[in-house]
Parts: sequence; C-alpha cells; structure tokens
Amino acid sequence: VTDFADAVETVRKGTGGRLSVAAISTAKYFAPRMIVAFKELHPGLELRFLIGNRAETMALLRDYDVDIALTGRPAANLPVERIAIGPHPYVMIAPPFHRFVGRTAIPKSDLAGETFLFREEGSGSRTLFDYYIGDIPVRLAQIGIELGSNETIKQAVMAGLGIALISAHTVAVEVADGRLACLDVAGLPIIRQWYLAYRPERELSSVALAFRDFVRDRGAEFLPKLP
Repeated sequence: VTDFADAVETVRKGTGGRLSVAAISTAKYFAPRMIVAFKELHPGLELRFLIGNRAETMALLRDYDVDIALTGRPAANLPVERIAIGPHPYVMIAPPFHRFVGRTAIPKSDLAGETFLFREEGSGSRTLFDYYIGDIPVRLAQIGIELGSNETIKQAVMAGLGIALISAHTVAVEVADGRLACLDVAGLPIIRQWYLAYRPERELSSVALAFRDFVRDRGAEFLPKLP
C-alpha cells in the first residue's frame, strides 16, 4: 500500500511517471537538450522519445501512441491543442563557393536553373519546398534530387551537388563555421513556428502537463542560435 501511495504522490507532483513524446526529425537539433533539462527536474521520469518525419509524427499523435508532439505545422485535418515554442526559419543554403553567394536580393526566378536537394514526401521541409518553389516554371524531375535526411542534404550541399531549402536550425553550426552559406533570395527566410501539440480530448497526465508547461515557459531557450 505504501509503495502504491508513494507512486501516486510522485505522479501527482510531476516528479516521475511516464511520458511519451514524438518529434519531427528537424527537432532533433534542440529537443534532446530540452528533454534532458526537463528530466533533471523530474528524475523519476520514464520517457519514451520518438523521432520521425512530419507524417509519421502526426500519425503517432492521431493514434494516441504519444502524449505530446514537437512539430512545425500540425496536420490541418488533425484537431490539436498547440503551444508556440518559438520561430522556425527556413533558408536557402549553398556551398560557400556557389556563384550566388554574396549576391543580394536574388529574384526567385533565378533559381530555375539550379539543382535542388530536398526531403522525401511527407516531411515538413518537402511540403514547404513544394509551396515555395511551386510557381517557378520548371518540372520537379528536372530540378531535384531526393534525400532522406537533413544531414545527408547538408553534406550533399557542402559537396556542391546542389542547393536546398532547409530549416535554419539544422545548419546554424555549419553556417557559423563557413561550411555553408545562406543565399539572399526573395521571399526568404520563411518564418514558421515550432509547436508543442497534443490531442484536446485526451486528458494529459500530471507529468505530461508539467512537460507542456516547461516547454511553454522555457522551450525557446533551447532553440539553436543563428549566426
């Protein structure tokens, strides 16, 4: 009886309990540090942390497989409560030796002859890429190479295989080090938001509520600092 009472009290105080969180792959550049900081405040926490693309993350939230998701734009057809964490800018990156580096106010139409590197269907950055590049009169088959991760895209851009529209938070270190450059293209950066999202009809546990409040109050401090 004592053990059960202690367990109930631990969960009530939010110092332990179980928490399941899903995050889109781009969030891996800040979410682990955020979760570690939360876990230090709740040492008894039993954590399940899943990383996937946007479609996979939203499916986990839709099917009640996780309590909370860290995402950019939540799926329009999935009712969620969401809390803004901070700005999520997208930029066009190129190798530092690219002919556009140093130019200002580049018209978007000038990108028509470039080779683009982009993520798979279902990823948030691919959706944004299709939206941004959609009115340039070229066919995707002529301009794109599809790659499976942000890390692969960064390495491919650094090697000179093309340019990419990507989350600025994924390239902050490489831009600061001079291994990548941001192009000054019309309409960029595109500013989105990072969100914590959860299903409104699902009652969150005490520890999930504590994590929600922690991210609301302190989440922005874990976002990568941009050069």
